[in-house]
Amino acid sequence: MLDLDEWRESGRYSSSDGISGAVRITHAPNHRGFKGTEFLIDAVSTLRSEGLKVELQLVEGVTSSEVRDVLINRTDIFVDQLVFTGHGMSAIEGMACGLVTLSNLEDSSIMTAFRRWTYFEECPLVSVSPETVTSSLRTLITQPELRAELGAAGREYVEKYHG
Repeated sequence: MLDLDEWRESGRYSSSDGISGAVRITHAPNHRGFKGTEFLIDAVSTLRSEGLKVELQLVEGVTSSEVRDVLINRTDIFVDQLVFTGHGMSAIEGMACGLVTLSNLEDSSIMTAFRRWTYFEECPLVSVSPETVTSSLRTLITQPELRAELGAAGREYVEKYHG
């Protein structure tokens, strides 16, 4: 269970759309290769080359409370992992903070059982892979209302199943 008083909802839904203002993406990898950090760095570079205002915050080697502070106060989009299928505790923490959260849920041979026999079908994580992260981020960066909607759904999901 997650302490929802500590991992509180951010409440700072930015209306930035990558043109009118920068959108902040946070990634807190404990193992860069496992989490696919290099693919995220490349995606952000591509989006910047297209003219979008995007800030990437890599949060590494800090305490859980420092990660929580960044998520609650300085994040618009949270990226959990891109390579391996599933999500980590950090995805739950990102959703608890009311953030649209991305993780790789692409392998149906793994995910089908979870969707059939658990509550996972309700999970509002945005599924991404190294091949789709750029387009998914582009959509989320340019649509602040979608970020807010998915972030609120993530908070509700965590309250219902992980709080």
